[in-house]
Amino acid sequence: MTIKFRIFASGSNGNSGILSTPDGALLIEAGISRKRLFHLMKDSGISPADLQGILISHYHTDHCRDLPIINEQLNVPIISSKGTREGFHKYQSYDSRWVSVINNTRTLPPRTPLEFGTFRIQSLPTVHDALGATAFYIKYRDIGFTLITDTGQILPHHLDAINNSMFSLLEMNHDIPALYRSQRSRSLKRRIRKTHLDNGQTTSILSQIDQDNKVLLFGHLSGECNSPLHVKRELLEWGEEQEEFPWDCFICRRDSPGPLLMLSGNDMLHTSEQSLSLKSLKENRRILQPKKDLLSYFP
Repeated sequence: MTIKFRIFASGSNGNSGILSTPDGALLIEAGISRKRLFHLMKDSGISPADLQGILISHYHTDHCRDLPIINEQLNVPIISSKGTREGFHKYQSYDSRWVSVINNTRTLPPRTPLEFGTFRIQSLPTVHDALGATAFYIKYRDIGFTLITDTGQILPHHLDAINNSMFSLLEMNHDIPALYRSQRSRSLKRRIRKTHLDNGQTTSILSQIDQDNKVLLFGHLSGECNSPLHVKRELLEWGEEQEEFPWDCFICRRDSPGPLLMLSGNDMLHTSEQSLSLKSLKENRRILQPKKDLLSYFP
């Protein structure tokens, strides 16, 4: 038995990922083009014919932009919250294919498990500015997967899901000094602070995560107000007292797919990339040091 999990894209320019099992696959978000999606699936050794369903966390376009085209070609059930399904209606006026998307969408009540083939799926409400926005907890056999982005807070039910998962995607959207130095309007900066996790918020909950066999991926990095270097710096600061990270850790970049993670029948994790090493981060401390802030924060 081989399970594959990969984040194809994570950021405001598009989000998508895949969970593939011997019993079928789930597409998680449809914010990238069908052409790019199918290319990345092929690159990961996964066929579109394996897809059993599509999970959509909320109706912002970076999570569902190409859903009409993908739905038209695959015609598999779409799973979302009631609020997300309602949000799809606003796109009908410029693309009639959204009618088929709406008719094909199965709504999932908050925190109520859905038995979907061999998968057990729960939607976990998030703190975001889209009606019905959720994170997802997916269980396949005894293996859990959690995906949490686009939220202003990590809530208790998010933490419970992470601690019951082997694989988790956590948002590290922005670096606060970089956000406040940016040319974005004050109203947009306030919106981002309320609806997306900054690097420090995410690292602050790491000590509450069980130190057992887990893989943590950090994603949805802002292109203007964050970078892998900022994220590495925060992880280094959190890990100063650690001899090593308790988990395998990876950063999902906006401009390239994340690692292909494969779990074999003997529970051995295989990956296309090297897990972050605390030792290597400490050795590169000088590179990771932040530049002096040019502007002070404002409330």
